[in-house]
Amino acid sequence: TSRDHVAKSGTCEVSEDPAYLEIRLQDPARIRGCVKNEQGKPVPGIAVRAGDRYARSDENGNYVITGLVEGAHELHVLGNGYVTKDRRQLTVKCAAGAETTRDITVSLAGSLRIVLQPSEAGVTTPEKLTIRLESAPATARRQFSERLEAPVRNNAAIFSNIPPGSYVIQSANEDTAPFST
Repeated sequence: TSRDHVAKSGTCEVSEDPAYLEIRLQDPARIRGCVKNEQGKPVPGIAVRAGDRYARSDENGNYVITGLVEGAHELHVLGNGYVTKDRRQLTVKCAAGAETTRDITVSLAGSLRIVLQPSEAGVTTPEKLTIRLESAPATARRQFSERLEAPVRNNAAIFSNIPPGSYVIQSANEDTAPFST
């Protein structure tokens, strides 16, 4: 990688003849955009990552990720108490030397606390709790389904960074009696 160019991955074959390595440099791709909340206001301080490259949104919500090779990149949004609106990874296709724009909408994340109460004496709580969290069918504009895991401390498990909404919760622990709510 040079300051102004990036090398695209490739393969090299070595034979009995003196080998040489050909490296093709290309102009780097860039992804730029604005991180906003559901009301359309900019959200500063959100990290947007594509592979090993990232940028943080400025006071106007703007971010620019530079030094990318051409191809598809999955954007991951990391922010204190924020999640992407539909909680899915964003895929952006970039061409060499080109700039692609992708604005991102984020929502305030919530937390879910589940308290475990053993129904029988002598039953121990698990060290971790695994649940399946799914959007309640009647209320979801976008379907959300995810398997989450959290440690159990003081008979409670806390799951963070959950987008706002109504959910159906099911136990996914193999060593725990099934429950749903």
